[in-house]
Amino acid sequence: DIIPHRVRGYQLLNNQIKHSEFIDISSRFSAGGTRSTVVDMLKFGDAINHGRLVSKESQQLIFNSMTTTNGEFSNYSAGWITQPINGRFSISHDGVQPETSTYLFNFPSRHLTIAVATNLQRFNTSVFAEQLFEALTGETWDLQLYLQDPKKRPYYEVMQNIFNEGRAYFEREGKSYSDDANNKESNKENTSDKLSAAFDLVNQKLILKNSNGDINLAQESLRLAKHPAGYLHLRRVGSYIAEQLQKSGHQLSTYSNSGAIEFIHDYIRLYKKDTSIPAAFHFDTNFELTVNLLYESWNKTSKLKLSKQDFQLVDYVKNSNTNNSRKTQDSTIAVNTLIKKMKQAFLDAEVVPNYLPDLRTLMQDLIQNGQTKDALQIGQLAQTIYPLSDASHTMSGVTEILMGNKDEGVSSLKHALAINPKGEASAQNLNNTAYQLKNALGAKVGIEILLGAIELHPNDVNLHDSLGEFYAEIGLRKEAILAYQKALLLNPQYPNSTVAKAKIIELSKFTQ
Repeated sequence: DIIPHRVRGYQLLNNQIKHSEFIDISSRFSAGGTRSTVVDMLKFGDAINHGRLVSKESQQLIFNSMTTTNGEFSNYSAGWITQPINGRFSISHDGVQPETSTYLFNFPSRHLTIAVATNLQRFNTSVFAEQLFEALTGETWDLQLYLQDPKKRPYYEVMQNIFNEGRAYFEREGKSYSDDANNKESNKENTSDKLSAAFDLVNQKLILKNSNGDINLAQESLRLAKHPAGYLHLRRVGSYIAEQLQKSGHQLSTYSNSGAIEFIHDYIRLYKKDTSIPAAFHFDTNFELTVNLLYESWNKTSKLKLSKQDFQLVDYVKNSNTNNSRKTQDSTIAVNTLIKKMKQAFLDAEVVPNYLPDLRTLMQDLIQNGQTKDALQIGQLAQTIYPLSDASHTMSGVTEILMGNKDEGVSSLKHALAINPKGEASAQNLNNTAYQLKNALGAKVGIEILLGAIELHPNDVNLHDSLGEFYAEIGLRKEAILAYQKALLLNPQYPNSTVAKAKIIELSKFTQ
C-alpha cells in the first residue's frame, strides 16, 4: 500500500500511482548502477563543459556522432545523443528504469547544464528541461513549422538541415567548418574549393531535384544528407552562413525563435548586398525565390505569439466559490477566442507555426472536462489550419465518434489514414488512444473508439482483443466472448491468445 510521506519509486498503472516493481540493480555498471542527485548531475555536466573530466581527444568522442556500418551518422556518440536541437550544439541522454526517470541536457559552448530526476518511472522528464531552458534563455526549444504546399516541404527540409548542422557547429567551435584545422582533408584541398563543392552539392543534388515536386526523389536526395559526404557539406554551408551573418552583425541566438527560413533568407539578402561573397557561395535562383515566398508568409504568421496558457482550460484556485457552469462557460469563451485568433492569422497562409501538439492536449482536456462540443471545434480548427496533417483529421475523427457521430468520425479517420497509413489513424495508435480515453473516461468511451477503429482495420487482431478486454470490464460478457473469438479466428497464435482463451472459458461460466 501507499504510505503517506514515504518516498520510494513509483509507476503509473491505469492512471493511478503504484509502487514500482523492485529490481536489484547492484550488479549493473553504467546503466542504473549509480545513485546520484540533480546537483551531482549538474557538477558532472560542468566538468565536461570546462574540460575537467576527460582529455581533449576523448571529448571529441563525446561531441562527434558515430556512423553505422552503412555509413550513416547515428547522432549518437560515445555515450551521448549528439543531434542538434533547433540549431544549437548539445549533448544529452535520458535514464529510465524501474523507480526512476532522469535526463541530462548539456550545452557545452554555453556552459549550461540542465538535469532532471524523478522517482516516477517511464515519465517524460524532458518537458521540464525544455521549459526551464526557455525560461532561462528566452529561446524556443524546438521550432516546428507547417507548410501548406507539399512541393515546398523538401526545400524547407534542406533549409532546416543546413541551419541545424551549420549553426550548431559554429556555436560549438566559433568558426565555420571549412576552416577547421582538425579536418583531415584540409591539406588536400583549398578551403574555398571545398566550400564551393558544398554549395554545388546543395544546389545540384538537393535543391534542383526538389523543384520538380517529386517528393520521393526529394526524400532520396535528403537521405544523402545523413551520410558523411552530404552531412559534412551541409555543415560547411550552414557554418559558413552562420559565420557571415555574425560578422555582419546578426545575433545568431535570435534564430532559435525565427528559424531556418529567416536564417537562409538573411544570408541571401546579405550576399545580394555584399559583393565580397563569391557567386560560388550563392544558392540556386529557384531556391532563392522559394525562400523569399516562405519568408513573406512566415514573417506575418510568426507575429502571433501563442503561449502554453492559450491552450489550457480556464483554471481557478482550489476551494474557490466559482461553480462548474461558470468554469465551463469561461472555457468555451477562451476556446472561441483561440479559434478566432488562429483563423485570422493562419488561414490560407503558406507557412504557419505547428501548434498541433498543443491543440491535441487542449482537445483531450476538453473531452475529460465533458466539453465535447468545444473539443470538436478544436478538432475542426486543426483540420482547417493543418489540412494535410493526419493528426488533425484523427483528432477531429475521435471527437466526432465521442459525440455519437460515428460515420463522420470514421470518415475523418479514413482521410487521416490515406495521408499517412502509419500515422495517428493506424491500428496501433488508435488502440493506444482507446486505452488513454478508457483510463480517463471509462471503458464505454474506449469501446466507441475501438469500434470506429475496427471499421478502418477490420483484420487487426489487437483491436478485437482490446475490445474483448473493455467489454469484459463493464460486464458485457457475450460481447467480450465474441470479440475474443474474432481475434482468435484472425490469428489463433497471436501473443495474447492464451489469455484470450482463458478469458472465454471464464466468461462462458457466467453466460450459461
